[in-house]
Amino acid sequence: MAGQRGRTALNRAEEALRRDYESALAADHDLSSTLSDASRIAADARRRLNELGAQIRSLATPQTARTAETPAGAADLRRQLAATLREMEAVVADTAAQSRAKATELQSLSDRYRVLAERSTG
Repeated sequence: MAGQRGRTALNRAEEALRRDYESALAADHDLSSTLSDASRIAADARRRLNELGAQIRSLATPQTARTAETPAGAADLRRQLAATLREMEAVVADTAAQSRAKATELQSLSDRYRVLAERSTG
């Protein structure tokens, strides 16, 4: 009888360890995915902002300066700059929103790891 209880307790302990191991593997996978996504979000934003910055720099040419000396040319330049700045604002706002979402995911993962650590220490 005592031997049977010991085997049952051992089986339960092994099952709990297996569940914790699988939970840790799932958390590790989610962490890797979240970090990859966050890195991609930052890289995409940096690339897009660099492209938009290049568009603005391309407007700073002697030809553009001469064109901007006319009222129509100046208005066109202002429209182009305003449109590019709106795109930059959109990139920054979108990146910030995505970053907040990833930060929330990381906090959730931190909580999952904390629970797993508490289980392993008793």
